[in-house]
Amino acid sequence: MSDTMLIFPRQLAWNKEAWREPARIGLAIHILQQILADENASPEYLAEAEMLIKKLQVVGKKPAGAF
Repeated sequence: MSDTMLIFPRQLAWNKEAWREPARIGLAIHILQQILADENASPEYLAEAEMLIKKLQVVGKKPAGAF
């Protein structure tokens, strides 16, 4: 598995404005779920995919006081 599959979800997970783009968050989570379903994925990729899914779920929530 290539590290490039994780670039988009990583960038989105650290974007403070990502909550404004729920479709991109959904796409990133979908990509990560595909990694989790891959039987050949290394334990490191699986752990990072799980962590990024949790982070994206939090990032996807509208912050308090946001318009």
